[in-house]
Amino acid sequence: MKYDLVIIRYSEIALKQKETRKRFENVLVSNIKNALNHHNITSKIKKEWGRIYIYTDKINDCIPILQTVFGINSVSPAITTKSLKEQIAEVALELANHYLTKNQSFAVKTTRTGNHSFTSQEMSAYIGGEVQKKINSPVNLSHPDFQIFIEIRKETAYVFTQIYRGVGGLPMGTQGLVAALVHNANDILAAWYLLKRGCNVLFIISDHEKQLLLDRFQKKWNIQKETVCITDEKNYDQINNVLEEKKCLALVTGHHLYPTHKEKIKGLTQLNEKVNVPILSPLIAMDSQTITNKYREIGVVK
Repeated sequence: MKYDLVIIRYSEIALKQKETRKRFENVLVSNIKNALNHHNITSKIKKEWGRIYIYTDKINDCIPILQTVFGINSVSPAITTKSLKEQIAEVALELANHYLTKNQSFAVKTTRTGNHSFTSQEMSAYIGGEVQKKINSPVNLSHPDFQIFIEIRKETAYVFTQIYRGVGGLPMGTQGLVAALVHNANDILAAWYLLKRGCNVLFIISDHEKQLLLDRFQKKWNIQKETVCITDEKNYDQINNVLEEKKCLALVTGHHLYPTHKEKIKGLTQLNEKVNVPILSPLIAMDSQTITNKYREIGVVK
């Protein structure tokens, strides 16, 4: 089954005003290009209102890469056809013949943008009827084993069977620069949350072991951010010099207060007093197990 493009969807960008949205979309497209180029995947990118389309010969290879690009809500490999019932049915049947068995239930879901001579429900019913006649599989609209998705945008239709979730958030680089002082995996996880909110991150480290931890994280998330090495992670003058020189707006740390411990509170208070920018602690209310599970999920730990 040969797909001819990948559909990219975003969510938060769509809530922005027109000019901001356009700028965020352009940053997202640039980030997508950089991620694919980093893996030597040649592609052509087309942008429409609310959608980004990737044309490449390596569709299966690019799916997991796109899932790590901040700002992407979901992706789907799809087949393009005209927004005519007969042509959509032909593609849907081809997909059903390839993936659907008689013992599996199925459903068809249609969404539309533009004016058409049919409703989304009518299209779903028509395609479902055609598939059932050919394959004789039962329809289950609540909990199907297999789904056929049809996305119609004016004169073009996209037919697909999978929706792969992305990381979501905002495109990296749409917000300001923050620094992350890396003591351990918690600090990298905290930086990940700021990357997801669109920030650029400057990583500050003090030894080789932490660089290896950081390299593994950056490889998984297809990012190449600047790293500054300092001689002592408790040398606040040195840290402040870096923050000032790089014009960082804040310092992000992996501090958390659960279970409550006086030393943790003391360390965060001291840091807040010593550095010249605001402290951001996105893990502050998380428990230790949640943090451990999350940083394994994002690839900080093998």
